[in-house]
Amino acid sequence: MDQGIGIFRGLIEIETEGESSQEVLVIEYEDEAKLYVPLEQAHLVSRYIGSGNKAPPIDRLGGKRWISRKAKVEKSIMDYASQLIKTHAERNAFKSYKHYPDTKWQLEFENSFAYRETPDQISAISQTKNDMENDKPMDRLICGDVGFGKTEVALRAALVVALDGFQVAVLAPTTLLARQHYHTFIDRFKETPINIEKLTRFESTKDKLVVMGGLKSGSVDIVIGTHALFQKNVIFAKLGLVIIDEQHRFGVHQRLALTEKARPYQAHQLVMTATPIPRTLSMMAYADLDCSVIDEMPPGRQKIQTVLIDNRRRNKVISRVAAAC
Repeated sequence: MDQGIGIFRGLIEIETEGESSQEVLVIEYEDEAKLYVPLEQAHLVSRYIGSGNKAPPIDRLGGKRWISRKAKVEKSIMDYASQLIKTHAERNAFKSYKHYPDTKWQLEFENSFAYRETPDQISAISQTKNDMENDKPMDRLICGDVGFGKTEVALRAALVVALDGFQVAVLAPTTLLARQHYHTFIDRFKETPINIEKLTRFESTKDKLVVMGGLKSGSVDIVIGTHALFQKNVIFAKLGLVIIDEQHRFGVHQRLALTEKARPYQAHQLVMTATPIPRTLSMMAYADLDCSVIDEMPPGRQKIQTVLIDNRRRNKVISRVAAAC
């Protein structure tokens, strides 16, 4: 925190005059200068997480480069915080499009669901529909464990928006998850006139151009993609709903950039996660984000069991699991 980026060289014990030995973190800086950080000050050290594959430059111990870099970052954070406040103020003041109550398509779509909804699911679906029938842009978090039915809530919200002539963008953190969502959407919407496409790095250049053309013209109703949706040449004709899966995998700036593509409208935003990040929890506490919790397991689903074992038992456990399989 105080000296900048260095290389962690491990833990060692050192002896000090008149005191017993103590464990310290060893961090190496430019010109092989070493800094010893006592364990009680370990909270001042954190892993550096940057962008891209390029290694960051190592700072000089006691140098000024880190101080000036921190000052620039602090200023940019304040500028960005101001932008966020302005954006949220605009959303709160904006009169959104009020979507119609359930139509024939909506009722048939819900009846085609292959499973029985849990009470929590029904509550989340009802709350989401109420948000979209209001004249304020929706900002709702659907929080629930894996397999508890968050996607079905998103599917029904997407149908409401698409049937009213608006477009839906579904953002997933990985290509694999985007593909899974794509096949789920295709299967659930097969009896509807909704046009669904996907946009990831695995699509050919030709297919990407076709999808982007459809988004710009409005012929594509729902697009499911990864970070490719952030590209400047991805333009929506009438974006009405942004669905973000695993929201903790995306930065605030990225999520905002996608929502900004809805202008001059203010798109509804539906976020799904099993693990809310601290910023999300604080927004819920201050009532800046509505939340629906799905805490009931669907019928027949088993609870996930997490077991922590040490290496000495690992081989025995693997053998026992293999035998059980």
